[in-house]
Amino acid sequence: MDAARTSTTQTPGDRTFSGPGVALNYRLQGKGSRSLVCIHGVGSNLEAWEDVAAKLDDTFRILTLDLRGHGRSSLVKGAIRSMISSGTCWLSLTMSASRSVA
Repeated sequence: MDAARTSTTQTPGDRTFSGPGVALNYRLQGKGSRSLVCIHGVGSNLEAWEDVAAKLDDTFRILTLDLRGHGRSSLVKGAIRSMISSGTCWLSLTMSASRSVA
């Protein structure tokens, strides 16, 4: 697996999901009963959602992440479509189990 693109130092609240060939940096925040997933655009990272998440964290439990090849997530080889679809699949699985994530 390739090393992360940026600093390996995570900010408080950041976590890492590690699976075969991938390491995804993500952040769960908020106290709300409803779930919200925020996906950044190409060339950005999860920090693009900081201000939005801060305003909504009383209403939502918010998941933001660095897509593969962005921020602190591992690099990706191959087409960008592959990068986005693998991140989206991971998000779907994580959000369906989010009630059990502390």
